[in-house]
Amino acid sequence: SATSQLSEEVTELRDAKQVAEDSITTLEGQLEAANISNIQVADQVASLQNTNEDVAKQLRVKEAALEESKSHIAAVKEESSSATSQLSEEVTELRDAKQVAEDSITTLEGQLEAANISNIQVADQVASLQN
Repeated sequence: SATSQLSEEVTELRDAKQVAEDSITTLEGQLEAANISNIQVADQVASLQNTNEDVAKQLRVKEAALEESKSHIAAVKEESSSATSQLSEEVTELRDAKQVAEDSITTLEGQLEAANISNIQVADQVASLQN
């Protein structure tokens, strides 16, 4: 009969409604879980961005320190090169002065030897005159 058929349709519709409501409840739970997951991912992204910014800042500081060190090393190398050149010149001057001193010593030794010989000759002449 029509009433019985309508009653079956109402029951089927109620069952379908319950299934739909259960599905909605399940989907709402999944949506809530997805929203929580999205919030957690967003927090992780923000944390990673902050970490990335901190690392980038540290890198800039280290790069600046590296450039300063390179500049200092270049200055020290230049200073060292200048000092090496100056020392080389001083060594050459000292060697030249040593050679001049050795030459003077040789000349003075020759003059001393000649003076000693002359003194001996004079002493011999004085001795021969006294005799």
